[in-house]
Amino acid sequence: MSRPDRTSVELRPLTPGNWREFVALRVGESQRGYVDENVLALAETAVHEELAAYGAYAEGEPVGMLVFGESEPGVGMIHHVMLAEEHQGRGLGREVLRAALELARERDLGRVVLSYIPGNPAARLYESLGFRHTGKKWGEEPVMALDLRREAPG
Repeated sequence: MSRPDRTSVELRPLTPGNWREFVALRVGESQRGYVDENVLALAETAVHEELAAYGAYAEGEPVGMLVFGESEPGVGMIHHVMLAEEHQGRGLGREVLRAALELARERDLGRVVLSYIPGNPAARLYESLGFRHTGKKWGEEPVMALDLRREAPG
């Protein structure tokens, strides 16, 4: 049985030439309160040198944004991930996360962590990709981790 074709997502660093189109993207109603505005996430990259912002493109169109960095040697951190409202429900959120994991593999990172606000339905997506709860929290946010040295589902 063949797997249906899926739209791939390409991550590109934000630059002086493209950042505005990503700051303009907005999350859907179901994600408001769970995901910071992109402008705030982008500002954090200016004061945290370990973070970098990436635009997520599907078929050449801006669809979302990722802020990724190394939280400690060998450990990647998904600091911010968002998918614009008009692109939700098509599997692109999963593809943005897959692209983030590929970025971590290219950097030879052994583990990727993220946190989420309790109640965020995206936690199920993270689990489906192999992220597991660590029992730790960043502030009030539970932390999940994925060991890249093991084969991940999804």
